[in-house]
Amino acid sequence: MRRILLTLVTLMALLPVTARAQDGTGTITVSVSYRERIALPPDAELDLQLIDLSRQAGTQRIASQRFAMTGVPMKVMLAFDPRVVRQPSNLAVSATILAGDAPIFKGMEPAPDLATPLGIMLRMVDDKAPTLPFAGIQWAVTEIAGEAWPNDDPATLIVDDGLAFSIFGGCNRFVGRLDVTDTGIAFPENFAGTLMACPDTVEAAERRFLSALRLVAGYARDGSTLELTDAAGATVLRFAERPE
Repeated sequence: MRRILLTLVTLMALLPVTARAQDGTGTITVSVSYRERIALPPDAELDLQLIDLSRQAGTQRIASQRFAMTGVPMKVMLAFDPRVVRQPSNLAVSATILAGDAPIFKGMEPAPDLATPLGIMLRMVDDKAPTLPFAGIQWAVTEIAGEAWPNDDPATLIVDDGLAFSIFGGCNRFVGRLDVTDTGIAFPENFAGTLMACPDTVEAAERRFLSALRLVAGYARDGSTLELTDAAGATVLRFAERPE
């Protein structure tokens, strides 16, 4: 009798897991916050999106949901279908706090491990931020400081109209937000990314690419070619437009 009871208890404990596997749903826990000490309007909503940053998929949306803001920081669970997740290392979560249809705060973080809670520090949206002439286009690097990219899987860069960028460095993926300066643009000193292990030659090329990004102070676009320049006007990175 004792053995039967233990078997029943074990089966009951497994039921939630089995049901979860059968209904094809998963969740990622996300916590959002911002540093500014300002109150949100009563109609503020949080828009969360789980997106695929892979170059093949562009910025394909896997799941999205809106939540009424109840305070900051705010922790929620975003549901998704794990069967449509191809490569977890390519995933990121985008978060936007909206008042009506107007964004107030935005942020994005890589989410390579969907089982680990994700924290996103949002930044206030600057309504006066300029639209860059190379935004909304995927750019593939061709040269770093005049030296050709060493393989046929180049690093890529995409910047949206809100100045948020998504980078594939040749090995890892990174997200962040460009700073607009009086004389041009600047990438932050540090930005969030994955920590994948790749061949030494690939990692070396990625390190050179990331180091070059931190020197960027300006840009010049000529049709399907983009050059990012340093403070002295020298080209540190050259890109070619790469259709999605």
